Amino acid sequence: MRVARPVILDAEQRRVLEQQSRARSLPARLVERARIVLRAGAGWQDKQIAAQLGITPEKAARWRQRFLDRGLPGLAKDAPRPGRPRRITAPKIKHVLHKTRREKPEAAPHWSTRTMAAAVGLSEASVRRIWHAHGLKPHSLKTFKVSNHAVFAALNTLDSPVISTWLARHPRFRVHFTPTGSSWLNMVERFFRDLTQPRLRRGVFRDVEELITASGAYIDQHNQTPKPFVRTAKAADILERVKRARAALNNRHSK
Repeated sequence: MRVARPVILDAEQRRVLEQQSRARSLPARLVERARIVLRAGAGWQDKQIAAQLGITPEKAARWRQRFLDRGLPGLAKDAPRPGRPRRITAPKIKHVLHKTRREKPEAAPHWSTRTMAAAVGLSEASVRRIWHAHGLKPHSLKTFKVSNHAVFAALNTLDSPVISTWLARHPRFRVHFTPTGSSWLNMVERFFRDLTQPRLRRGVFRDVEELITASGAYIDQHNQTPKPFVRTAKAADILERVKRARAALNNRHSK
């Protein structure tokens, strides 16, 4: 059996790789490469690493060799590919963005890289790069079509002259009042409160990586015994707020 070249890690390299392997803000490919090298440094063979991480032995061997040749900087950059890179024109990018935001494929609830690539005549990799550059993730939403209905949680926002003037110039946009506490964002805020009080407020973090690591450790521990957030507001109370908000809106439009 062929034995892979050994990887010897010094203390600093191991520290950096361990941070990267647990990081939640880094690209997934960089996290995976850090995990490959850490296991290689522990004496694992490429087939063992591949089985553990769900990748191919060739991929494990490739990043082992890249680290041996270039060290930590070699993990951060993909190897150059042969051939001249294909240039995508600005109108083509605009076309992809328009279809992604305002259209749906015929036989699916949202676009995939495959269906979009077929529709616009690009490769899946090109579509993926365009989406990534513009922060688009059609697969993560139930619907990705831009709505003509604006939603505001704070009613006093509509009293701003700038907002009122803009709405008057764009009558196709309709305003709906969202009662305070009814948005899923409130659940996110509640979770951040739970993260801050027991873990972050009294902690000491020397850099951003330590903060990210501490947050990730708390989330991993929390997810071992997760509990749902339960809304305690009564339906009658929420409906009463909606009624008051509707009356305020009607009064505003009647002026």
